Amino acid sequence: MVVYSKYIYQYKNGKEDNDSEKGGDDDDDIIIRDESDSDEDKNGNKDAVFFESLATHVDKMKSLFNFQPGETQISAFNGRAFEPLGPVRLRAVELLNQIIKVNQDVIFQEVLKSNIMMYLMELCEQHVWNNLLHIKTFEIWECIFKSGLTAEQKFEVLSNSNAVDSIVCQAETTNVQYLTQRVTRNGNMAFVVKLANLFKA
Repeated sequence: MVVYSKYIYQYKNGKEDNDSEKGGDDDDDIIIRDESDSDEDKNGNKDAVFFESLATHVDKMKSLFNFQPGETQISAFNGRAFEPLGPVRLRAVELLNQIIKVNQDVIFQEVLKSNIMMYLMELCEQHVWNNLLHIKTFEIWECIFKSGLTAEQKFEVLSNSNAVDSIVCQAETTNVQYLTQRVTRNGNMAFVVKLANLFKA
């Protein structure tokens, strides 16, 4: 996961550098293009291979999302033991977030085929107080809805993920009560509201 994160970071930085170079004088741009056409073709081929490689890892995230940390913590609400999300699954979510933000059609097609979003929504249901998980998941959904997928394909991703049923279920528990009887808003409510507004739009 660390290796792919570094590759994605390098790709984004390289793209930003190329974009900034193209902002110079028009005459200079023409000369640069004439001299570097073959280099651009090579880079384009490398990028295509890189995107394909990233896409193949989308489906593999399922096994990471199902990873069991093998440890428990005690809930402050009811005093019962529960299984935390853990660093492995959180890192997998962050990597998926980075992959999606590369914003390539081949990756979105794999998201559609793999149904990875159903697994992600299940994690959100299980870990209502993990705000970083909620933030990354919302960003992923936002990228999907802004992608080049057709309206029908976006609806298919949404339908197959059971995301609407998931946020309806999560919205039913708006408050939680501590052992001290103090009542507070449930940790996932901001995520549920933002996601509902995104789907509605």
